[in-house]
Amino acid sequence: MPERRADGPPDREERRRILRERMGGYRIDRGGRWWYRGAPLDLEIERQFAEGLEQFGDGRLRVMCEGEPCYVTCEDAPFVVRDLRWERARAGGSAARDRILLSLSGGIEEPLDPATLHLDARDVLYCRVRSGTLEARFGPRAATRIADGMRPHRDGWAIDLEGRTWVIAARPAVDP
Repeated sequence: MPERRADGPPDREERRRILRERMGGYRIDRGGRWWYRGAPLDLEIERQFAEGLEQFGDGRLRVMCEGEPCYVTCEDAPFVVRDLRWERARAGGSAARDRILLSLSGGIEEPLDPATLHLDARDVLYCRVRSGTLEARFGPRAATRIADGMRPHRDGWAIDLEGRTWVIAARPAVDP
């Protein structure tokens, strides 16, 4: 293998090796933490990658790093809802829960789209984030906090947000 020149850019073979390494070395663990070749990423890089994460129609996840595509494997959902905050709207002098702001892994915050809430076969709560393009699993703290606002419904569970009742769907089990 040719040696990399210390005084210049990598040669073609070195660039290919770097690209192969990047394409397969990134991973998101079940807790939403990012890893590269067995080492945790710096939190600032993790935030940048979380913001740039995209998913293709075939389910592959990708981020861009220095202009190169880097494919990411994921143990569960690419994001974990670590915490949440109820934002209350005042209507007629009384406080009503109006919407929920999610704190996601990677340091991202965004409002919950209640239409995307769903339970898996083990009754673990998930939702869609990033304009519905990616999935997030509720971590223990966030799941406990949102459960305070949920109530039994004839179709399972429901939550009242944004002035209406949202039924929390059960996602059908997918065979491996």
